[in-house]
Amino acid sequence: MPGPRSLPWLQPPRSWYQLERWRRIRRHHLRREPLCRYCYAKGLIVPATIVDHIKPHNGNWNEFLTGKRQSLCEHCHNSDKRFEDLNGRARLVFGADGWPIEPSNPAQNPTDNQSDDELELDGRDHHPRGDGTLT
Repeated sequence: MPGPRSLPWLQPPRSWYQLERWRRIRRHHLRREPLCRYCYAKGLIVPATIVDHIKPHNGNWNEFLTGKRQSLCEHCHNSDKRFEDLNGRARLVFGADGWPIEPSNPAQNPTDNQSDDELELDGRDHHPRGDGTLT
């Protein structure tokens, strides 16, 4: 007979990613958001392989399970997102003309501040425009 189950929140936070509970959360999230969010913002279609906590959970069990998440490819997670976490700001991106491109304005992109369940369209009719955005 197996011994008593340990309490996951008392284990090191790195071990939480091995729990079946996290694996279910990850699978569900990748089904809902299968593309890398950073690549998609650059106009690239890249499948996501990592579910990233937008705000680091810092060992908080509740934040780990319920915090806001985003789908990223391995490259973006290990480069752009790591840069943000270490420096507190996004990496500068330069356009074809050599000038820096302004980082996204949170006021213009309200979905960054919403959880997975809140990412539904409002009641208006939305039609794709020629540039791929919704009106």
